[in-house]
Amino acid sequence: ERQRIVKQYHTFNPIQIAEWLCELLDKGLFQSQREISKAFGLHRSRIGQLLALEKLPEKERKRLKQNEGLR
Repeated sequence: ERQRIVKQYHTFNPIQIAEWLCELLDKGLFQSQREISKAFGLHRSRIGQLLALEKLPEKERKRLKQNEGLR
């Protein structure tokens, strides 16, 4: 399951990735940002940046999520 998830990473914008990472943590598929960073081959700070996007107001997240050019 993790390999399938990791392969899909590059097809979404950062807001979608943030939502997805939060969901993965909530479901217990990953226990920490460190586990996520190893699985995705990203630095832990990048994972933290992505997760921080979930703190944006809902209206702003919706607007950014609809921006097809945002990567």
